[in-house]
Amino acid sequence: MELNPGLPISKVLDEIEIDSELRLKPYQRADVAFLTAAENAGLFNEPGLGKTASLIRTIQVLQRISQHSPLPVLIVCPSSLKITVWQRELVSWAPELGVQVIDGGAGDERKQLASGADCFIINWDLLRYHSRLAPYGQEALTEDQKLEKELNTLGHHTVILDEVHKILHPKSQ
Repeated sequence: MELNPGLPISKVLDEIEIDSELRLKPYQRADVAFLTAAENAGLFNEPGLGKTASLIRTIQVLQRISQHSPLPVLIVCPSSLKITVWQRELVSWAPELGVQVIDGGAGDERKQLASGADCFIINWDLLRYHSRLAPYGQEALTEDQKLEKELNTLGHHTVILDEVHKILHPKSQ
């Protein structure tokens, strides 16, 4: 991702926050600067330090300074966080972004993924139903498994994996 060498990140954040009551704390501004400078990065702060707000502001900063849009964004999280955290926080911190929570029956979910939103919020369990992973090692895929699915064609530029430690559990699918 190429960044436009314009204003420093702190100035861009100041512009974004000028009309907002929501402001990042200094350590969150450092998170945004780090995430903006890195092409691929992980933010592994302790719970309660405002990672969600930092990530949302990073998306907004990248929209302003990157030569390539960070949109659409795919947010993968536990089902319990889709509406109570991610949708609520996106609406509060970045009301200009179109948000689509992927939920309901398979037909509804396919329509939601085709909606053209800026941010798609999907839970870990649904991820496997709407994406096709590449074969691993000697594993042979069935004909059905070879077909691309909605997430493979979404064209997302940014992926946020919330509670990613859950996929490391030996019994997770």
